[in-house]
Amino acid sequence: METNQGDIDDIVIDDFGFTPIANFEPPTTIPLILEGSGDVAGEDIQHPSGNIFDQVLLTGQNIKLQAKPDQITRVSFMDKDEDIVQVEFSGSGTLAVNLDPATFLPPALPPRYNQEVMYVTGISPACLSRGLIPARSLVYSLSGQLTP
Repeated sequence: METNQGDIDDIVIDDFGFTPIANFEPPTTIPLILEGSGDVAGEDIQHPSGNIFDQVLLTGQNIKLQAKPDQITRVSFMDKDEDIVQVEFSGSGTLAVNLDPATFLPPALPPRYNQEVMYVTGISPACLSRGLIPARSLVYSLSGQLTP
């Protein structure tokens, strides 16, 4: 089957002829980053647990995120002890991460980890807001001793 885009209607051509497609709408995309500074490092990543997540790297002092339906959004940065912090969020509503300006440092390689990803450094509370359905949030720090 071939899809051909015309000036007026989209046409699907199959073995039996062609049929106009009425009211065709492309799939909607959900932006992960609503405000602030961050880079989407990966989307629709399948975890061995079966969860699907999107990975965002914080690149500035703050970020406001949302999660796709039935997925987890994770944002990463380093804390003052040079551990990588992961903040995960799923469900409706938003998640805000605001690094304290007094502890903020620009992106740098994590000295306790063997990787080439640069992380901003800071201390932050995570703030969930406006959830219509129960939301899930998890904040954890990776230990340099556990990461090769």
